[in-house]
Amino acid sequence: MNALLRHAGWLKALAAAGLCAWLLHRLDSSMLIQVLRGMQPSWLLGALLLLLPNLAFQLIKWGLLVRALLPSATVGRISHSFFAGMTLGTLTPGRVGEHARAACFSSHRMELAALSLLDKLSSAAVTSLCGALGLLWLPQWDLSLFGRAAPWVLAGIALYALAVLAWTAGSLALLLAPARVTGLLGRLPWLAARERFQRVHAAMQLVDRPRRLAVLGAALAFYATFITQFVLLARGLGMSSPLVPAAAAGTMFLKSLFPISLGDLGVRELFAANLFASIGAPPEQAVTAAFLLFAINVLLPSLGGAWAALSLRGSISSGSSA
Repeated sequence: MNALLRHAGWLKALAAAGLCAWLLHRLDSSMLIQVLRGMQPSWLLGALLLLLPNLAFQLIKWGLLVRALLPSATVGRISHSFFAGMTLGTLTPGRVGEHARAACFSSHRMELAALSLLDKLSSAAVTSLCGALGLLWLPQWDLSLFGRAAPWVLAGIALYALAVLAWTAGSLALLLAPARVTGLLGRLPWLAARERFQRVHAAMQLVDRPRRLAVLGAALAFYATFITQFVLLARGLGMSSPLVPAAAAGTMFLKSLFPISLGDLGVRELFAANLFASIGAPPEQAVTAAFLLFAINVLLPSLGGAWAALSLRGSISSGSSA
């Protein structure tokens, strides 16, 4: 497992480096430096301060689900698992390493991994639905950064986005009625007979309706927080269009479709450059705002959680407990 995580981390780092190099080649590097120097400190400080509620809402979501299964779980243990998962998620494709946070607990790891998936689906559903609405609100996209391949890129993204939205509908169904969904799956004899499925189904039954609504509310609050951070950074760099929130929402949705790089670095900036260009913002401003968002919300917490991730090595290798 450790070797797999290392290889995945290197691949994501290479993808991030490649995307960033391509972007820098397409953009005016001197303009990027000038834009960064022009950032108004008060707006940057506001985005930095919002990191605290950003992390708090994520912790609340995870804590609600953990305590559905382990009511006596301490805040310290929940926080430790959360930060360890955040760091491992940054290093793995599609943030799958984030679900290793279940290994921080001595029992019910399989059930906790299933609840971790439910946690991530809650945020993914909100990001997809709000992001799709943001894209519809924007004027025609400027995909000139892709040159002659722009029409093909647009068509591919549109088809992929439709598939993801269909997946989002299923995710919302699982979030709003997890036990009912697993109960329907349990009608398949080959699945119902598996002990692992029975344990997951039992865990989903523990997530009652008030808890599910609280998780969804925390997911909405988390989304509103990081979109606000994005908007504050864009404002601090001089963007004044009323469509900045729509461009921010669209960027976060599109980057979630392509989890191929370290912390989505390069992907986020690529889509920001194109979407913000459609509302009249120079690509250098959009790329700078997107990169600062990465530094605040991904890089800082991941570095802080590195100690927690290191402590998971022995837990992961020891396997799951009943």
